[in-house]
Amino acid sequence: NPNSSMVSTPAFTPDGQRLLFATKIGNDKDEKIYSASLQGGDLNQISHVTALEEEPKVNPKTGKQIAFISGRTGKPQLWLMGIDGSGAEMLTTGEGDAANPCWSPDGQWLAFSWTRGYEIGQFNVFIMDMVTRKYFQLTHNEGRSENPTWAPDGKHIVFMVTRGRS
Repeated sequence: NPNSSMVSTPAFTPDGQRLLFATKIGNDKDEKIYSASLQGGDLNQISHVTALEEEPKVNPKTGKQIAFISGRTGKPQLWLMGIDGSGAEMLTTGEGDAANPCWSPDGQWLAFSWTRGYEIGQFNVFIMDMVTRKYFQLTHNEGRSENPTWAPDGKHIVFMVTRGRS
């Protein structure tokens, strides 16, 4: 645990040997993505831009790509980069706010929440084919749908939905 006021969104690497997480260290204004050994040593800063960077999730198939949320364009969007921080690529269009990336077990799909131009805060669940980069909307204005997670079989997705006050 680095000397920081907040450490958030931890995730294991597929081999279970490292943790990725977001934190502010030193004079950082925004959270950046770091990795560390399970014992807390070997701290390595992965993202270096002046923007919020959080929710790192490592591709479970390759262990070489990180899907994450970045505010580099002004709004939180879904991004992809190498586990060393190289080759950052924005995956969403820049509309709305994106959150909660989650890889399918085979690394072929990313599930995520996205407002995509709807009323602020009204997230829907989307999936993206990582080969074609085409996305598909799974929920449609049925409340605030967030935090998608793939079942181990890769055939189902569970998510949280808020309808009204519950």
